[in-house]
Amino acid sequence: MGKEHSQFNLNFMSKRVTIYSNVGHFIEVFEIQLEIAQQHLDKGDSVEFVFCSGLVPICEINRKKDIFTCTYCISRRNQGIKLLSKKIKKLNLERFFDNKDQSIISNLKLNFESREELQNYKLADFSIGSSVYSSIADFDREYLFDLKKYKKEVRDFLVASARVYLSFTKYLLKRKRDVVYLYNGRHALEKPVIASCKALGVKFFTHEFAYNGGYDLFENTQPQDHEYRYKQIEKVWRNSKFSEAKKVKIGSLFYKQNLGRQQGNISLKINKENVEIVKNKYDALDKLKTKRELPESWDSTKENIVWFPSSEFEDYTAPDYCNDKIIYSTQLEAITKIIRDTNRHSDRHWFYIRLHPTYSLFHTEVQEQNQYESLQKDYRNVTLIYPDSEYCSYFLMDNADKVVAFRSTAGIEAAYRKKIVIMLNRHIIYKLNSVYAPKTHNEVIQLMLDPMLKPLDNRDAIKYGYFCLMSGIQPKYYKRDLKRSYEEGWGLFKDTRINPSYLIEKIVLPLSNRNKLSSLRHFINKLHQKIIHKYLNIQMHD
Repeated sequence: MGKEHSQFNLNFMSKRVTIYSNVGHFIEVFEIQLEIAQQHLDKGDSVEFVFCSGLVPICEINRKKDIFTCTYCISRRNQGIKLLSKKIKKLNLERFFDNKDQSIISNLKLNFESREELQNYKLADFSIGSSVYSSIADFDREYLFDLKKYKKEVRDFLVASARVYLSFTKYLLKRKRDVVYLYNGRHALEKPVIASCKALGVKFFTHEFAYNGGYDLFENTQPQDHEYRYKQIEKVWRNSKFSEAKKVKIGSLFYKQNLGRQQGNISLKINKENVEIVKNKYDALDKLKTKRELPESWDSTKENIVWFPSSEFEDYTAPDYCNDKIIYSTQLEAITKIIRDTNRHSDRHWFYIRLHPTYSLFHTEVQEQNQYESLQKDYRNVTLIYPDSEYCSYFLMDNADKVVAFRSTAGIEAAYRKKIVIMLNRHIIYKLNSVYAPKTHNEVIQLMLDPMLKPLDNRDAIKYGYFCLMSGIQPKYYKRDLKRSYEEGWGLFKDTRINPSYLIEKIVLPLSNRNKLSSLRHFINKLHQKIIHKYLNIQMHD
């Protein structure tokens, strides 16, 4: 692992290491956990994997509690662990559940009158309600979901999350761990691990994908912590061993190759003199077509304002870190008020709202789309550009007179291109000196109306680009197979593609998917669900 692009030197980690692994199914995430484990084993540390072994009523990847999904996950996890250089402990978290705590589970509140009541619900100091909210919202990217529709899932997640919290707390008390690793941290089966660590003062790291194809570690916090990320930008720049000119060149690569669009689907090769970027195959993204044209309503005699909204979904799934709204409570409120008050003073503006192209990859329409459609009806000078539109976002920002964003990377990408950029959420990019950062609505309107406004210096944009490419840890044992796409399972650990065992992959799973055996599969799953619910003392509902 190169020291140049590591945020953390793992040599300073403690020796009793736990990896909480609820991601055996998840290509690349699990391989990153194996990478972390092997790095510690190389240093002589002891490593334990803790997992559920399928004994939870629900999880994010297995909403219906399909036994064959559990089988795939467990088998793949076991096959991966075999590739580690030393034998490690594998512990089922359920063995640490104290039956004395069953009364706590029995007394959980399971019915809620509103989403707000669920989101604010706590178990001791653990924000269990917000973690469940986050997992439910993931199903269909619904940040305002129907509680009645998901009544069963809310109940099952609450029970599962509470059991993980109580069991992991007992685990830490018994096993005396020095450091814990887990993925992301915002979901119902991850957040309780963080709560246990915080309650007992145990250091933890969450891990997440990095822009450069590696992974990031977040010490005692989560990837959603924008304050933490912001502090790393200057640190990564300052601690670089590259010359100033080389750093500028690397930071500029992020924008010149439009890597913001790749969303981390690249691999980086770094040596003392050069940085090589390889774009990985990602079928869903690669199929998004673009055209370098402007909408028919584009009028060069107008002042053309391009908005790049972010998903409201993000604010509801990690509320601990969504404290960045300083002017407007929602993005829709912001856009509505700004268009209304700009139009009161001027008739020379036209507003283009570019919904993120990746929204078109979701199997459901994003909830805020209907709200934005109403703006197009209410104001004659608004054009909504839909997610599946082929209008190139970069061509739009290149031709825009001003760009407005909330926390979207498009904001800093436009700033690098020396466009006038107005950021509205006090997020990472808002704090950079390459963008305008108003603090009141009146300041926003003044910026919108000012015909003499100039672009700001793009040096901070270059620093941000450098940070995106160089902050993630480059793995030693994990890599992507450049011949495969993400959908085809591009992840390799020690040059090996991790699959379930031969029995599971070639016999059990194919048989279970045969149409003639669908009734048997349904029966087995129903029996499996009843056994788990009986074991966990949860009332079944169809």
